[in-house]
Amino acid sequence: MVADRAYFYRLRSVLVHDGSRISGPVGEMVRAVGRDLTPPTPPSPRTAVPVREGIRLLWEAPAARDLAEILVLRRLEGAAAAVVIGRAPGSALSYLDREPPSEAEVWYYSLIAVDSRGNRSAASAELSHRRP
Repeated sequence: MVADRAYFYRLRSVLVHDGSRISGPVGEMVRAVGRDLTPPTPPSPRTAVPVREGIRLLWEAPAARDLAEILVLRRLEGAAAAVVIGRAPGSALSYLDREPPSEAEVWYYSLIAVDSRGNRSAASAELSHRRP
């Protein structure tokens, strides 16, 4: 199926009994529209740079033409899961973490791409950052 393309179907039941095929009546036409369920590829995090306002995370954009937003995740060292700390427009190539964790020496950033249909990529590889 191709996304956003309409397809039309008519169904008929067929019963095979003792080698004979018995067909039922053709049903009414049914319309179905293909949906895009393919997630985009995640952005590739490149570096995290300390700046006066916090930590600037930079990434390489994924090859997706309908990117809606980028979810920015942070995981503290020793934590099992990352948490979403912010969102950036799909066209963005950076995010400013204005509240880096004050209690941590090392933490990790990862990114998730979300397309215009709401499909989410897997999380990118983590980028580690050590407090300057």
